[in-house]
Amino acid sequence: MKSSVPGGYLLRLRFGLSSPELLQRFRGLAGVREVRATDGNGADLYADRGGSLVAEVAALASGAGIELCDVHISEPSLENLFLHHTGRSLRE
Repeated sequence: MKSSVPGGYLLRLRFGLSSPELLQRFRGLAGVREVRATDGNGADLYADRGGSLVAEVAALASGAGIELCDVHISEPSLENLFLHHTGRSLRE
């Protein structure tokens, strides 16, 4: 079941401002399987690695002049699986 999720980690990111170009660059990072824009200035990255990716994400954001405000890393849970496959949270 878990293997059906792209990557083993979900990185929830929040930035000072939104940038579709920046999200596009994240798709090119090694280990990143999927990038989804979220409400406001956020993005969800589904990836094969967690912590080691944060430095690269921060460097790309910094290079684009965009502040990385918040990072939350989680391994796929049933909720993340559901969200990935349906685009909705279990509480909706």
